[in-house]
Amino acid sequence: MIDYETFARIKSLREQKGLEPTQIAQELGLDLRTVTRWLAEKRFRARDSTARPSILDPYKDSIIQMLETHPYTAQQVLQRIQDEGFGGRYSIVKRYVHKVRPSRKKAF
Repeated sequence: MIDYETFARIKSLREQKGLEPTQIAQELGLDLRTVTRWLAEKRFRARDSTARPSILDPYKDSIIQMLETHPYTAQQVLQRIQDEGFGGRYSIVKRYVHKVRPSRKKAF
């Protein structure tokens, strides 16, 4: 997939310099099929990303309940969900706990 800047360069090389698709492909270091495909497009369309399921999904409700009852650290949450069968790593748990934990208020 190309970015918008590359798309604009493909279009400009075709419209302003009148280059053929093979020449554009050589100039930009792209495959000929890529250049041909993007020349046929009227406007740039970003690739639709697909949401992939997380290995943490089955444990998210449990994590939220834990954090509501006690301010556990991400390490403590990891240890508890590992007892439930979680096979993932600390980093994914840490990111999720940081996202769902209520922010602390600053002291006066």
